[in-house]
Amino acid sequence: NSPANTDSQGAPTLSKLLIVDDEQLVREAVISLSSVDSLSIDQVFEAANGQEAIETVARENPDVIVTDMRMPTLDGADFLKTLESMACRARMIVISGYLEYRYVRQSVRSNVVDYIQKPIDKDELNDAIAAALGLCRVQKGYQPDRIEYIRRYIDQNCSKRMSLSDLSQQFYWSKEHLARKFKKAYQMTVRDYVRHIRLQRACELIRDNCGNFKEIAFLVGFHDQNYFSRAFRAKYGITPTNYLKSIRSTR
Repeated sequence: NSPANTDSQGAPTLSKLLIVDDEQLVREAVISLSSVDSLSIDQVFEAANGQEAIETVARENPDVIVTDMRMPTLDGADFLKTLESMACRARMIVISGYLEYRYVRQSVRSNVVDYIQKPIDKDELNDAIAAALGLCRVQKGYQPDRIEYIRRYIDQNCSKRMSLSDLSQQFYWSKEHLARKFKKAYQMTVRDYVRHIRLQRACELIRDNCGNFKEIAFLVGFHDQNYFSRAFRAKYGITPTNYLKSIRSTR
């Protein structure tokens, strides 16, 4: 059996495992073959298809996901793609009776830890789970939670449409839960944070002389130049024009 994973003090760390397969007998077999005690897994979840699994991921935030590829509703390849868009932190292990090119290709693109063919070998499965858990625990001792992934997504995509509803659909959280978690973590609403990042980027573009104000407003996600100017003045107490003048006067 694989050794238990431990934290920096040598104590076992507990983890969550999600098993995704449309056949109940296969899910039961994976559970039976998994050495959950020696691997310090304290919670095991099941899902019968990709869509059900996505809901479980959003709710339970598992550490390792063992998934089949041929499933109804949302197959394994599309399931892995969706997890990428969710910035899911879980490590993936694929089990499949088929070595189809598109499945293998998506597994590689999604940084899947292992691709195990059916019938499942117990040692191979547990070695893969142990490796996946090890990868989870050696990333500089730190795993950002989902709300931080959402903040990073906003930072990197602030020029895109970015409403609470959009983010809710993107990350499979209810609007109410997302709004509450975000405000608790960053002491501002999602809308205020999006505006803050957009205006911060606008300042950078103005300082770097990256086009006129209409172009800059569009680049940071404002599609109305007048609204951009009002928002800029409300935040900084100065219009974009006067901000540019003040920069030029110091150069």
